[in-house]
Amino acid sequence: MKDLFFLGLGFVVYTYLLYPVIICILSRLSGRNVKYNYDYQPLVSVLISVYNEGQYLEEKMDSIFNGSYPRDRIEVLVGLDGCTDDSESILRTLKGENGYSNLYVYSFAERRGKPAVLNDLLAQANREIIIFTDARQIIDKDAISILVSALADESVGSASGELVFTNEAGDIRREIGLYWRYEKSIRRCESRFHSMIGATGALYAMKRDCITRLPPQIILDDIYQPLNALKQGRRAVFCPDAFIYDRVVDRREYARKVRTLIGNFQLIVMDKWILSLKNPILLQFLSHKLFRLFVPYAFLLMLVSSAILAVDSWAWLDIFLLQTLVYLYVSSLLLWNRLVNNRFASFIYTFSVLNLAAVEALLRFLSGSYTVKWKKD
Repeated sequence: MKDLFFLGLGFVVYTYLLYPVIICILSRLSGRNVKYNYDYQPLVSVLISVYNEGQYLEEKMDSIFNGSYPRDRIEVLVGLDGCTDDSESILRTLKGENGYSNLYVYSFAERRGKPAVLNDLLAQANREIIIFTDARQIIDKDAISILVSALADESVGSASGELVFTNEAGDIRREIGLYWRYEKSIRRCESRFHSMIGATGALYAMKRDCITRLPPQIILDDIYQPLNALKQGRRAVFCPDAFIYDRVVDRREYARKVRTLIGNFQLIVMDKWILSLKNPILLQFLSHKLFRLFVPYAFLLMLVSSAILAVDSWAWLDIFLLQTLVYLYVSSLLLWNRLVNNRFASFIYTFSVLNLAAVEALLRFLSGSYTVKWKKD
């Protein structure tokens, strides 16, 4: 029983503490920096799949066309996935009144999901660089220029932006920001060592010849497409200064995380190459993606095994009670969000939510209760 406890403990420690140290060391020993070239300004197509997000479209288009990348080098292709709001009329107005002549709108009567829309838009986009982004988030003025300049490096096939969460006042969300700084450091090291895992779905750029048609039911195009770049011998890199900003509420963020984790399970089943030795980032995928999906069960293993051992040992009783106190503290954070009032509590809160999301994701994946179509509030 002791072996089971320490197995669970070791699994958690490796996943969240040792692996980040290992990948940091590897990146320093044999890492490669991206060769940015800001003189590289090819024609770029920006693809956006939209479902009833008219309220965000004007600010979104402004952030694309009024950034530092030359407007005459950008075209934006928007696919309306069975929209029932005023998205189309807003886009038509922006094209005419705001002078966004390179904005092209494709309206599809039937809602089919993001992969189908992106496939149709890709059929119309023949430019050298393709940028994928979502409707809601605002792109920093220099983000597109940074992503494109990274793709000037011949070894790079995919370049990912950095998602920054803000509150209603536009300030960076402290609790998510702290956890994401931890994530950002891992992604930076993975990118430098070889490649990051996938990309930030809200904003990433790829060379056109690295992109393939999406399976119709795929959830994570932002991992599936960068993996195609890896299969062709290219790298998928992280550009930490290519910011995209998102104002998000906790309920929607939790649903997004569950959906993302379901997508991880889906990819593992769909593409056996991911877990093969042919995958140059197999270590990263196992440690950073797959193992995290099973951390909640490692915690459960530690709790149950220590409870059994506590019957005959005061020391193990102390260990069991310590875990119980921790879980009571976590429960209080989850039930009373107002208690999240310092950096430590904020980090623990976010960590706990992510593990809860992993449990729900597995249950929903196994039961088949998910869809490629995003459910809006």
